[in-house]
Amino acid sequence: MLTHPKYRPDIDGLRAIAVLSVVLYHYFPIWVKGGFMGVDIFFVISGFLISTIIFSSLDAGKFSFLEFYGKRIRRIFPALAFLLLSCLVAGWFLFLKDEYVALTKHIACGVAFVSNFCLWQESGYFDTSADTKPLLHLWSLGIEEQFYLAWPFLVFIAWKLRFNKIYPILLIAGASFLLNILRIDGHAVEVFYSPLSRFWELSIGSLLAYLIIYKPNFISNVKYKNTQSLFGIALILIGLALITKDDLFPGWLALFPAIGTFFIISAGSKAWINRNILSNKILVWFGLISFPLYLWHWSIVSFATILESVFPTREIRICLVFVSIIMAWLTYKLVEKPIRYGKNTRANTVMLCVVMLAILGSALYANQSKNLRVYFQIDEKLLEPFNWKVEWEHEPSCNAKFPDHSTCLQTFPDRKPDAMIIGDSHANHYYIGISEYFKKIDKNLLHLGSPSCVPFFDLQSGTKGAVDFCVERMKTALNYAINEESVKTIILSSRGVTYISGNGFGDIDYANRVIKLTTKPELTNAAEVFATAMRETLSRLSKTGKQIIFIVDTPELGFYPKSCVLPRNIFRGNHKICAVGRKEFDERNKQYLETIESVLKDFPKVFPFYTSKYLCDEQYCWAIKDNVVLYQDDDHLSYDGSLFIGEKFAEEAIKRKIKF
Repeated sequence: MLTHPKYRPDIDGLRAIAVLSVVLYHYFPIWVKGGFMGVDIFFVISGFLISTIIFSSLDAGKFSFLEFYGKRIRRIFPALAFLLLSCLVAGWFLFLKDEYVALTKHIACGVAFVSNFCLWQESGYFDTSADTKPLLHLWSLGIEEQFYLAWPFLVFIAWKLRFNKIYPILLIAGASFLLNILRIDGHAVEVFYSPLSRFWELSIGSLLAYLIIYKPNFISNVKYKNTQSLFGIALILIGLALITKDDLFPGWLALFPAIGTFFIISAGSKAWINRNILSNKILVWFGLISFPLYLWHWSIVSFATILESVFPTREIRICLVFVSIIMAWLTYKLVEKPIRYGKNTRANTVMLCVVMLAILGSALYANQSKNLRVYFQIDEKLLEPFNWKVEWEHEPSCNAKFPDHSTCLQTFPDRKPDAMIIGDSHANHYYIGISEYFKKIDKNLLHLGSPSCVPFFDLQSGTKGAVDFCVERMKTALNYAINEESVKTIILSSRGVTYISGNGFGDIDYANRVIKLTTKPELTNAAEVFATAMRETLSRLSKTGKQIIFIVDTPELGFYPKSCVLPRNIFRGNHKICAVGRKEFDERNKQYLETIESVLKDFPKVFPFYTSKYLCDEQYCWAIKDNVVLYQDDDHLSYDGSLFIGEKFAEEAIKRKIKF
């Protein structure tokens, strides 16, 4: 039998703080801005408990790999299998086919405990589509299980070779933390999801286990117990209050929850905070259901977001918190406890493995099936406006000439360009409509762009911590526009309001953006950075004598317009008005418009094209107008929306007698 540490109710109380922080962050992100750090608390606790079991069992000569992994299976699989099976069934009834296919992929990743790798390849934890991934939170479970696969063998080898166990702990902790620090600036998504840059947090827990078992005099000075506990809780509270999703995380900032947890546990169960607060019956109860609560809370709110096509209202979220708690308690009481602590341990272990394999097989079959039919069927024509095709972003002959650009299109691929449109994904959604006009006048429009890239010289733009590729790509595109004699017109476009505000619009769109001018790094105000880069770029472009057009960007919706046409909204019904209020639009864009107009007044020959003039009236900015779906998502135009704006672009160009 494996040797287990003495039960400490204060650790369950600490688990409660961790899980409630995560729940509050996901449901009410304004309340607890750093709540995502609850996962880091879990990492340290897990490393501590697992290492305590391994060290003690090895010393007592009772360690068994079979028993160790059997206990892990009975601890993790019951609640996880129940959640995955529930998602598999509920998704079939409630999701559209494409939504269900995406869900089954994440279910398969969850069963295999590689969710962190699957999500790493897709995008970031804080990205725009995060709310529509019901199993996003399983990334942390993947990292824990990957640690459990490697760590026992390393400790066992060290024990067999009579090495001090402190060596593998320090080696893993040091290398992992160093990788985390060195890679965080430029590779934030990788560092967030990679086990190699996360294992140091579990190793902090392992180090604590080592010190308590082998160096008790070093760690158990009674005189400082209360101070240790107070310092630890202070670090965690400071982190929860001050660290946000916009900060580079984990990086150095992950030390707040990691070191805080280290000091709280090391203080022991008799420290005042541990004894009187963390051992409180309510916190202990939440600690006992913390694992199923962690599993259920995110899947429930994500399902609601997908069904509503918008983040649920505060009232609905409050109700969903209670639903999550109830589901967690039922899972713990009726599923987890009977299986985990049941008498037939071997049979239960085998049964759990069979169930998980069955879920994996079902998910893979559904994901790969060409004839998959879900319960919720809908006329495919209704969904056409929300589908964006790959060929609308690039074509081979264009990419052969400009391989560095992720968006590359030409109206007439075999001719030199007469005009260029340069920018981010919003330049891309204008290209379709504007290129139709260029076809009519027999002119070749070239589009060179990349997502999240503002079409200005020397401007880094993108998510904080991501590798910048925009400076070089925009430099290449803009210089080509300047130097290519055939190009007579240069069109600039970007989702400017996001870069100036630093965030997206509405609850469904995080879109956190950071811009930095490489030639003037001392500028920190985003609006000032944007204006300076815009002024410098327009100055250089204007000297060519070419026609410059600046597209003033489309209104953002703050909801997915798919909700306006799908008859499945279970909480509020369909949007009666598929639009965003004009007042909200004006408030959102006030600083953006002031910034660009302050620059444009110095360049009277630059033609500003205001798309809101055609998408908004005095009361609303419309997602659907005259039965035409104008948007594919919360901020990108649909194919028809692009054609609509392209027609208005042509009308203004003709009216102003612009020569292309």
